[in-house]
This record gives sequence, structure tokens and C-alpha cells, in this order.
Amino acid sequence: MSRGIRPRTLWATVASILLTGAVVFAVWHAMRLESPDQGVTFEPFAEGSQATVAYAGQFPPEGSPPLPGPRGIATDGERLYVTLADAGSVGVFGYDGTRVATLAVPPAQDAPVAYPIDVAVLADGRLAVVDTSGSRVVFVDPQNPDADVVTLASTGRAVVGQPTAVEYHDGELYVADASDGSIKIFDDAGAAQRVIAVDLEPRLTYVGGLLAAEGTLWVSDSNAGRVLALDPADGRLLGSLQRRFDLPRGIVIDSAGRVFVAETFGRVVSIFEPDGATVVDTVADARTEGVDRGGFLTAPEAMLWDVANARLYVTDSAEGRVKIYNVREAAE
Repeated sequence: MSRGIRPRTLWATVASILLTGAVVFAVWHAMRLESPDQGVTFEPFAEGSQATVAYAGQFPPEGSPPLPGPRGIATDGERLYVTLADAGSVGVFGYDGTRVATLAVPPAQDAPVAYPIDVAVLADGRLAVVDTSGSRVVFVDPQNPDADVVTLASTGRAVVGQPTAVEYHDGELYVADASDGSIKIFDDAGAAQRVIAVDLEPRLTYVGGLLAAEGTLWVSDSNAGRVLALDPADGRLLGSLQRRFDLPRGIVIDSAGRVFVAETFGRVVSIFEPDGATVVDTVADARTEGVDRGGFLTAPEAMLWDVANARLYVTDSAEGRVKIYNVREAAE
């Protein structure tokens, strides 16, 4: 008479099947995230168009797996570096969106994962990456990806407690610190230079974007809904964009001096005249040419201005894509 399958044997078989399934899923998921991304076929302005902004494309393209939480974006002039927060890494791409490499950001000691949200490129090609899970800024070398990451050392008044954004300009690394509402500046070697913006009234809350350009440090104070222009030497308030924003994040300036601000909750990018008082146009709203092809934004974060091609790159953390727009030169 048959005695059937013993419970212990049955459970061992089930466990083996589940384990095999988990391994297969993990391998598939890793391949899904790390598979080479296809390049963008850039769409130009329509013939005879007079639009200021036109949707040009995105990467990964429609129908491809999304990027795992794209947040910050920076360039060395040849490659794009995009922080992939949900994967604890930095993706390296060509300007056409083709994946070149993926740089892992190891978790900080006692941190379960790394969560990189912003990135800046130093003069020597190293990346300064904000890892909010580890409450630190780390240096990653794309030319030596297997090397240990180095954490920005800070002491005294320059201790970085809660970094939220980074910017590199003219030999200086700017780090926004939400722990005390300051911006801390370091040199290329990581030595502290000065601390600014601590005397602002009202104080900075959570800086979601920094941009240093032409003697001005632009700061998006996200939780306060404002964008400020500061003196990078001492943090004095030079002015502000005349508008209250819906969670402002990234800031860029085009070749004509127009200021672009990404509004995460507003789901658009606003374009201001150089004087900061007048909104010229918006990116990713119904008026954007070709927006129905995939150019709407769900959660715009950081931005990059492609000077050579007059294109705007915007990371969309909710959609898992980098959206690209043509922007007509002001003189045309």
C-alpha cells in the first residue's frame, strides 16, 4: 500500500522550488535593471514651428523597463551621470541615453542600503554623490570603479549632518546641509573652506537643488517653495525668483541666461527671463510641442542643460526616465 509523500519531503521540495524561483527572479530583476538601454532618436522641432519648447525624446524609451529612481544628473561634457536612488548606484550614459556603465555606491557602515540622490562632477573627473541613507557625501571615481569610495571628511562647523544637494564650480564643492540650514563649501581635496547661508531669514529648510553660475549661487529651498540667488562668497541674499513654487528642485541656466526651475509637485519646468521676474514659458505642459508622445512629467527632479544642442534633460523619479526637450534659442 502506498504511504504517500512524507511531510518533511514535501516541505523540502516546496522550499527548493521557492528558493529556485527567488534566485531566478533576482537574476531576472538584476538583468532588467542593468540591461543596456537603447539610445534616443531625437525628434526636432516640427517644420515651421514657432514653439519655444518641444519634446525630443526620453531614455529608456517607451516600452523599456524604467530606471530605478533617477534623481540627480550631471555631466563631464561627454557622459551623463544619473543617480539611481532605488538601486544604490550611479548610471553612466551617453547623451543619447545609451548606458555605458553602472557605478555601485556601497552602503555606509550601519546603513542597510545606499540612497544616492544628487551628483556633481569634479575637475579631475571624480563624482561627488549625496547618499541620504548614510547621511554623507562620497567620492566615486568612474575611471577606477572598483576602488573604495571615499567619504567627505568634515569637522567642526563644517560637519555635514544631512546633505541634500551638491554642486561643483570653479574648484569648489558646495554641499547643502539640512541639519543646520547651511551650505558648506570644500575644495577639491575635501578641505572645508567656509560655511554660508546660516544667517538667512527665514532659514533654509530643505535645499533640493544648487547651481553656481556667473557669480551667483542659485538655491531651490524646496520645502519653503522658493528659489534664491545668493552670493557664493558669503551667502548674502542677492535676490529671488518672483514666484512661489510647488516643491522646486533642479535649476539650470541656458545660453541666453534664462533660468529653468523644476517643480516636482507642479509637474512642470518653469522658464524665467534672466531678471527672474517674468515666466517666459513652461516645459511639459499642454503647450509643449509633441508632449502627447510622452513628454509630460510626473515628478521632475534634477536638470541638465546641453549647451551644444540647446536641449534640456530632466530626471523624472516617478516614471523612471530622463525626459529631453528642445528649447529654442532666445535670439531666434
